[in-house]
Amino acid sequence: MREYLTLLRGLGVRGPVVASLSLVGVKGMRVVLRESYNEPDFQGADRDDLLLPEILFDEAEQPVEVALKPMFDSLWQSVGWTCSLNYDKAGKWKPLV
Repeated sequence: MREYLTLLRGLGVRGPVVASLSLVGVKGMRVVLRESYNEPDFQGADRDDLLLPEILFDEAEQPVEVALKPMFDSLWQSVGWTCSLNYDKAGKWKPLV
């Protein structure tokens, strides 16, 4: 996302940019972590199409990771987690290894 925003700004695109993500045909698919791969009660996607919240990037140039958190939280919530595990309790990006 960071590269796309840089490209758009380099092309002279000004003003807000909206990013969206939809996953189609995913009912029952799971987000799998190494340590929970064999969990029998691990929930899959609760619907066929996941239409994740749109994210607005404005001229303020907030960090991409911060802006995308609601989208990632929604994705993880759709498969049974309370929020994205790629963020710490303060909302700072911490990729899973």
